[in-house]
Amino acid sequence: YISNFRIVKGNALYPPANGGSASFDGSGDYIDTTNPLPVTGDFTMEGWIYPTTSGLYDGYFSTCLNTGDSGGIVVAKDKFFVTHGGGSSQIGFSTIENNTWYHIALQRISNVFSLYLNGVLQGTATATVSLTGSTLRLGSRYMDNTTYLLTGYISNFRIVTGSAVYAASGFTTPNSALTAVSGTQLLTCQNSTGSITDASSNNYTITANGNTAASTLTP
Repeated sequence: YISNFRIVKGNALYPPANGGSASFDGSGDYIDTTNPLPVTGDFTMEGWIYPTTSGLYDGYFSTCLNTGDSGGIVVAKDKFFVTHGGGSSQIGFSTIENNTWYHIALQRISNVFSLYLNGVLQGTATATVSLTGSTLRLGSRYMDNTTYLLTGYISNFRIVTGSAVYAASGFTTPNSALTAVSGTQLLTCQNSTGSITDASSNNYTITANGNTAASTLTP
């Protein structure tokens, strides 16, 4: 039996499962908000990335100055790194192609940073470092330099502190919208229209610079 079969052309009747995303055009577009990462504690920072055109060094998430002050974090197309003591600890990515959604996660458990692409562990780096910076920037490699900006989309960006969300060895990529689980400090880039907001209980101000805007494109 088949019952109540329907096709509607032109507009979707129901919102996508993952809500929405933020679009970045690569020219002055980025998001600034409060940086809730703990100075020394455990955390998970994650989000979906969809680059449309990109250079090797384009940035996704950052608390780091171009000058490389200690305690800054960068997650970009080529790698993750955290700065400390005049140098940095780094983990490289597998190939990230344009026009494809990727789930990216960075976790710190004790002093071990772990980077994941679609749930697959890319590597680990051990570093005893106090994280710094009052602002978190999305869509850029550095806080004080707009040379390496994302052209594409970020969806379901979340920071959870106090413990790691995922198993250290790897995990199954989430297949629904991220929610404000226990320890969530920031949850954004989920709006499909209107202003880009923080859905965590902190309700941090989200400052969308340039032409950054909410989008219906989702993972």
